[in-house]
Amino acid sequence: MPSLKIAISSSAGGGWGNAHDRPPEKVLRNVEDGLVSVAIAREIYAVAINHSMTLSVQKPLAFANPPSTDCPVE
Repeated sequence: MPSLKIAISSSAGGGWGNAHDRPPEKVLRNVEDGLVSVAIAREIYAVAINHSMTLSVQKPLAFANPPSTDCPVE
């Protein structure tokens, strides 16, 4: 019988809580590590990072429709 290979792939976890509550310093570290882009840091985490990779605007940034953090728990 030939050997059987199984490959499993999953996406990254979505996290918990409001993304805007993440400390700006941790978001900056994620950008430095290449985990998120500068654009995503601003759009999702409400953290603005300037060209010298430092925080240029501290929270809070105003958003008309902040992302929902509703997560059903069973």
